[in-house]
Amino acid sequence: MHKDEELIKVLNELDPYNPFDTFNQFYDKTHDIKAMQSILNEIKKYNVYDFVARVSALNLLPENQNKSILFDALITSILTIKRTEYTSTNKMSNGKFRKIINQIDNMNLKMGQDPAENVFVENVMFYGNYLIFPGINYLPGYCLQMIIETLFLRTNNFDMQFLKTVSQLIQLVLSLSNRVATELDYNLASVKKIEEVNIAIPEKKKLEHIAGLVTVDNDYIKCLVGDDLIMEEMYSDFGQEDIETALKVEEQKFFVKPFLKGDNNETIILNISVLSSFVFHKIILLADKYGYKEELIDAYNASVWKDCRRSLEVLGHKKIKEKEWGINLLKRNNYKEALLNVCNNQIMLVTCICDDGKDYSKETIFDMYPSDQFSELLERRISYFHKKLSEQKVKNEDIFHIIIFNSYGRGINASFNKKLFYHPLALNPYELKCISINEKPDEAFLPRYIRAKNSLRSGPSELLSELNNIEIYVHNHYSFYINDDFNPKKNTLFVAPGDSVDYIIRAVKKENKHLVESYKDSFFSEVVLNDKARKIYADTIFDVPRASLLVEFSNVNIWVYSPQMKEFEELNLYFSIVDALSYWLAECSEILERYTFAFDTIKLQIKLTGSIDEYYYKAEQNSNLMDLISFKTKENNVTLNFTPESFRNLSCKDNSMERQMMELILVLIGNLTIEGEIEKKQLETIFETPFKKKFFTLEYINSPYLKPMFDRNFRKIKAGDESELLDDIGSEILTSGKWSYGIIKNEQRSLIARYVVDYLYKLLQTSISKLRSDYLVELVVNDLEKVMYNLMLVQKRYAYDVACYPEKKEEILNDFNELNKTSRALKFLAEYVAACPPDGTEILGELQYDKLLAICSLIIDWAYKNDLFYYNIFNTPVEILNSDRVGMKQDEFNKLQIINSEVQERQLNNTSTDNIREKLPREEFPNIEEELNSAFLDEYSFSFNDFCNTIFGMISYGDENKREVNKAEKCKLANRLIKSNTNLNIDKVEKVIQYISLTKRGNYLKPGRPYRSEDVYPWRFNRELSFTRRPVIIREDELIWGNRQLFHMLMFTLDLIYDGKLKSRGKKLTKLIGKISNKRGDDFNNQVYNKIYEISDLIVDKNLEKINHKKIVDDKGNTLGDIDVLYIIPERKRIVLAEVKDFNFSKSPYEMDLEYQKMFVDKDNKKCFATKHKRRTSWVKEHIEDIKEHYRLTGDGWTAKEIFIVNKAIISNAFYNAGATIITYGEITKARLERV
Repeated sequence: MHKDEELIKVLNELDPYNPFDTFNQFYDKTHDIKAMQSILNEIKKYNVYDFVARVSALNLLPENQNKSILFDALITSILTIKRTEYTSTNKMSNGKFRKIINQIDNMNLKMGQDPAENVFVENVMFYGNYLIFPGINYLPGYCLQMIIETLFLRTNNFDMQFLKTVSQLIQLVLSLSNRVATELDYNLASVKKIEEVNIAIPEKKKLEHIAGLVTVDNDYIKCLVGDDLIMEEMYSDFGQEDIETALKVEEQKFFVKPFLKGDNNETIILNISVLSSFVFHKIILLADKYGYKEELIDAYNASVWKDCRRSLEVLGHKKIKEKEWGINLLKRNNYKEALLNVCNNQIMLVTCICDDGKDYSKETIFDMYPSDQFSELLERRISYFHKKLSEQKVKNEDIFHIIIFNSYGRGINASFNKKLFYHPLALNPYELKCISINEKPDEAFLPRYIRAKNSLRSGPSELLSELNNIEIYVHNHYSFYINDDFNPKKNTLFVAPGDSVDYIIRAVKKENKHLVESYKDSFFSEVVLNDKARKIYADTIFDVPRASLLVEFSNVNIWVYSPQMKEFEELNLYFSIVDALSYWLAECSEILERYTFAFDTIKLQIKLTGSIDEYYYKAEQNSNLMDLISFKTKENNVTLNFTPESFRNLSCKDNSMERQMMELILVLIGNLTIEGEIEKKQLETIFETPFKKKFFTLEYINSPYLKPMFDRNFRKIKAGDESELLDDIGSEILTSGKWSYGIIKNEQRSLIARYVVDYLYKLLQTSISKLRSDYLVELVVNDLEKVMYNLMLVQKRYAYDVACYPEKKEEILNDFNELNKTSRALKFLAEYVAACPPDGTEILGELQYDKLLAICSLIIDWAYKNDLFYYNIFNTPVEILNSDRVGMKQDEFNKLQIINSEVQERQLNNTSTDNIREKLPREEFPNIEEELNSAFLDEYSFSFNDFCNTIFGMISYGDENKREVNKAEKCKLANRLIKSNTNLNIDKVEKVIQYISLTKRGNYLKPGRPYRSEDVYPWRFNRELSFTRRPVIIREDELIWGNRQLFHMLMFTLDLIYDGKLKSRGKKLTKLIGKISNKRGDDFNNQVYNKIYEISDLIVDKNLEKINHKKIVDDKGNTLGDIDVLYIIPERKRIVLAEVKDFNFSKSPYEMDLEYQKMFVDKDNKKCFATKHKRRTSWVKEHIEDIKEHYRLTGDGWTAKEIFIVNKAIISNAFYNAGATIITYGEITKARLERV
């Protein structure tokens, strides 16, 4: 990337639609002509065919992919001389050859050499898979694949002889290319970007080998082509053109005749990377000969247009009913249009300009379309669309324009003068396809990118692939923010070529599309990569609802698939079974690849029998799985019939049943091997870890969290939206005049953070006030249901998924963090909209919705930072950067993140494996239902049973309606609940609903009594007015809620009660919660004691008020409190006092500060825990002899140490540098205790 105004000025003068013109304006051929003439004189002394083969062979090295213009110029120059002048049969030495190639490498022609913008090898499917060499040519693989689909996969009326001839030519080109690629062990997996300045020349032996690969027997070619006349047209002759013509980058004459007849009945491929473009060109000429040229090109363009529409649909853009708006689309052979949606309230205008074959040359492949006939039409059509859309009240800023240039080698010129809000995005079909592969999860990628690019300072005309810019954008977290010293909105950003190939490689590897034998008899299927580590692929055909995955092995392919699914409830079951079987088959690859199979493909079909509802019952393990699954085998087709009982057994607490299932499958598959059976002993190792299991049951009857959702894709906070807001924040701060570039004074850090929060909050207020209220609440609640479902799945599956997919651990944790981040923003938005419902007129667009969530997320983030500064937890300096952003060093943030991540991972492991992993054991509380009811009545005027009955009644109502978002009139719902539960009455129901609901109020930030301001701060936890505590939103007389969030509120309330964190005002509830907290503390103290007691060679005691009959008191006789746990290490003569604290993990800075104050800060006469503990330790040090006598210890040199043992990490100890020795319950081991 460079900032160079002079360079930009020069570039803007070039024709962006004619890349050949760009270089020719700078290229001086004089020196190169003389040098080339000298080289030719030298070549005449040697065997010309051997030399040409070696030059052509250099194209086979990845390092030389972008050097082909030099090789092509040399070969064409050689062909300018008559054959009679090449008389020598001597082979040039490797040193001499290297010298000549280095001379070529030093020519001025090299200035025309750009970084390659294609992958080095590419797969083309034609009744098999073939690797081709794209070189630096225009989309050879894509164009060839699309012409194959047009001719052989779509209905047409072309002559059979024409199709046969075309098939032979395609087979020739693909076979030649694939033979070379296979011989050199090239594959898609090994494709990478290589940037070498100079031509790579291999050592002699390797060069001879690869030169042999571009030399083919004439009879082989004749056999494949089968037409002598066509075959002759494929060969170049000597004595053509001149050196000056040869020294050009546009095209070489031999591109349309890429073969040269050599000695000994051999043919030399002059440039293997030209073959795909050559055969496409040849097909067009053959079609012309048969009278099909126009028909074929029209059909080809229609195929490409359909593919483009498919790519756009993958990115979330579907056709709108434009005729309802009185809009007529043009559908010409060379000009196609579509109006697509952008989310729910914006429009994408797509124009596809096609090469219709006008004046198509027999002599050239890569040229310019003969006329600029599209510019005027494009200008006229854009004006037409904008006029029509404005009549429908569509704003200019809501219209995005994409122009697709569909060519097969010729450059197309099209431009317009109309000023648009967003500059159109120009792409070719393959670029669009790569974007659809890489950005598939983001349905608004293109408009976001267009918007981001539009915000940049105007740069030079586009001379290179748009993917260069897109790769920069994606690489920088979906923004053009390059670094802290560069503001792309103020400085011109020039993106050099070379990044596009990284983007393409990522798409190619991510998809890895290829052809395989289908599970349908006599068919092939295209498959795309699903699991790279295990070589599991998914079918690309979705003509019927079916679950299907392919597992590829070195010796066999195995399909696992379902029949056509008819019910939604079947979907999760079939997908989970197919996914699990595919996974375990892939895990058994070392076993399976040792055998020889009688078939290339095995087809394993799954069928469900019995009632679908019974598959969702609670997991059980009480049978032999072999007795519950029946099977049928016919040749290479195996059918497994599952029953509800078999599925529930597979969902048991460990993977033992899954192992039984794989033993059965290996027996069935073993019957299809030459050996007759498969050894299963290695399964012991594969299933060694009990957490490594795939099957699980969604017990949503008892846990509404887990009720399956048809669409579980959750909305994420978009990095691009956050980036735009961070730019705006920086601009606002500088504009305010309160701060300037450089480091902010420490006392100003909290002030600037509050300024940012205030700015964002006002932005949120303004944005929401303009909106219509209808559907806004429903949208937020629906998204919160998705988030809750996904969060619960992660919590249930985390330990198992990490055991199954260790390579995805970071990805799983990142997704979990994204879910929590989105959840916090959505809940804040729900709270705000409930309190301050909008009364504007604008329809909420999805891009606008995403921006609102980003604002909410950043408010939480910056308020959190403010608290970190306010409570003196962080000392991080704050700086206004040269990029106009607010910057902070990340060291302390990273330290905090590491602590949080460790705690989070432990919690996830415990939550997801509570059946088989040791959790922190809790002794059962006594039965306190009566006390809880009484306390709730005193506190809230309804009992705990009333509370639960109302919630479960509402959940039942939602289940009956079968909606994710439930709505009901308050009065009707209350009557319904009363009728279904005689213990309820209208007064109780109304009070419970009031307790769990968010309602409208005048000012979001002023909740009124009895609440505190902190109850509406979304960055604080355990707030009485949070959506977590109040998941029902009241809009006028209507209640809106989601069952998952409602159930979560009940579980959260129970956790608050049992953790002693439920805030109370009445005496009864306060007393009860204190009682529960004390009991929990005692339980934890006992658990710590028991765990240390089980460690050998230690002496352990607990709850000590006196030692050796002496009370633990100070000089004045005041008690110092008892010692929670004391353990002695006799070998080290060490006495350790452990203060045991059952703390909750501090999530917010406010909680960290409270934790710090309690732990380490004395206030007036109230001593902190650390001080109290030190005083007890001092007492022990003064009474060592009493300790020795009490515990019968001997010898001198005894010391006393102090530690804290807690159930969760104490963050304040690290960030306030308190220096206390603190270990968590999970860290208790003999080694850790001895290190004190």
